[in-house]
Amino acid sequence: MDFFNIYSNIGNQIKDSSLDALISLLRLSQYDPYIFNKWIDELLKKAEKNKSLASKNSLLHLLPKIASNFYLMPEQSDTYYYVGLIFTRLNEYEKALDYYQKSLHYFDKKYETYRDMGICYYYLNDFQKALKTFEEALSLRPDSTYIQEWIDYVKKK
Repeated sequence: MDFFNIYSNIGNQIKDSSLDALISLLRLSQYDPYIFNKWIDELLKKAEKNKSLASKNSLLHLLPKIASNFYLMPEQSDTYYYVGLIFTRLNEYEKALDYYQKSLHYFDKKYETYRDMGICYYYLNDFQKALKTFEEALSLRPDSTYIQEWIDYVKKK
């Protein structure tokens, strides 16, 4: 119960908190996916800016625990996608792909999931899978010039 008192009083201070502080709060929450989903935008911003190897390792250790606490309920945010997204931003492409696959298994097909999977495959030098997933993303959003540019680029490889 104490954590939820802290959580309810943090409010807008999340934006001013460090990545390490957010990681500590997620630990205190017992790796709660709901709280993780609420803070995803700040976590992404701070993870990209933070150059500390210790912070990166703490975040990498934290993500699977959050995902393992996820349970599917109606109207639930796609925690698996968000975990995959952070892994992608931290250049952990194989780990990201595992969570994107879980996202596709439990949630509807989403343009963003296929887009990010394509990027992972590209950076893993699996151009055939990258092309296939980019084409799937394009089928979900045919007007995406961003994906069309990726497709054109990958075809040149």
